[in-house]
Amino acid sequence: MRIFPLGERALIVKFGVGIDPVSHRKVLELTRTLEQNPFPGFHEAVPSYVSVAIYYDPVIVGKAGRPSGDAQSKVVSWLTERATRVHNAAVTSASTFTGNTVEIPVCYCSECGPDLPFVAEHNILSPDDVIKIHTSGSYTVHHIVDGIEQLQHIHYGDRN
Repeated sequence: MRIFPLGERALIVKFGVGIDPVSHRKVLELTRTLEQNPFPGFHEAVPSYVSVAIYYDPVIVGKAGRPSGDAQSKVVSWLTERATRVHNAAVTSASTFTGNTVEIPVCYCSECGPDLPFVAEHNILSPDDVIKIHTSGSYTVHHIVDGIEQLQHIHYGDRN
């Protein structure tokens, strides 16, 4: 876990370096902790895959009592305590955080799924096998770009 500045009004708490479910659970837990029990001057926590940006008002933080020091030092102290608790708890036990379950309809006809033959061939599978794999499990969707879920279950390969 690392804490580092993001300008004069924010800090980043980073739990990992790549897309990792354990680090992401820590990010979500720290975000929830800060939203439920904010420190003086807290504005917003913005989670990403493995880090949280924490925005604060340095004037309000500076007027707060303990710990002593400048605003950034105070926030680092508060965040170190909270993030360390989250980090250690997440390492030793399964997180209870659950996200929303959303069912995303899919269509595999040639008009809706023009890449299906390519994906099947690239992975040495039949189109029916690709569909079976694609529909057989639940996925953690990290983000959606232009309506396309960013999943990591099947390697789609590169097209030239």
